[in-house]
Amino acid sequence: MRLGDTNVLLYASGELADDAEKRERALSLLAEPELAVSVQVLQEF
Repeated sequence: MRLGDTNVLLYASGELADDAEKRERALSLLAEPELAVSVQVLQEF
């Protein structure tokens, strides 16, 4: 199991063209079946 960080959610939801590569990587991380996101990370987001 891997724990996702707030930054993963921030990059996945970002819209800046400069962050396109980071956004794609974040979206692929969020699609992983073993990824977990804590309640604290959700609150920070």
